[in-house]
Amino acid sequence: VSCLLFVGTVQNPYEIFRGAYFSDGTSWNALTETTTGRVFGEAGGGDLLNGIVTVGFTGTLSAGFLGGSFELGIAFDGKDYSLYATLEHAVGADLSLGGVVNYHSPHKGNLSFSEAEGWSESINGAAWIFDGTYGGNSLNSGLDPKNYSDYHTLYNTYGFGVSGGLPIGFTVNKGYTWYFLKF
Repeated sequence: VSCLLFVGTVQNPYEIFRGAYFSDGTSWNALTETTTGRVFGEAGGGDLLNGIVTVGFTGTLSAGFLGGSFELGIAFDGKDYSLYATLEHAVGADLSLGGVVNYHSPHKGNLSFSEAEGWSESINGAAWIFDGTYGGNSLNSGLDPKNYSDYHTLYNTYGFGVSGGLPIGFTVNKGYTWYFLKF
């Protein structure tokens, strides 16, 4: 059985700067993600705390640098639903299958499925039957471990789950999420 430590949300540091401007006159509200050119929080679904909630089935098999993880489920952005799938490279020690609920908390505005789709990374812990996750979008594409970062420019992810597997586990994951069949 596995368990991850649950990490609660903290006040969004970007809200402090809402309406602010940089010294060169650039609006904080127009700050873009440098790797994709996406504008933070300019799109989004409804108003479920402005983020996306996912509920899914997950599995991880990892021993050292050899490992993988998957997640399949349904997502809700406060207005619309979508199916989603995540495939990740997992580094650490874990063997588990279970269910998970994640909240993708945007740094600014509403988070849409199209903004959340793409590369992400997470730190996962497991003890007994409880799992916890902290992560977010990735600054860098690809699975190269030197591209991992704990700084997430668009959103943070907080998750909690229940699973069966090893009595304790810990992994650092990086992968890609697809949202499909929106309804």
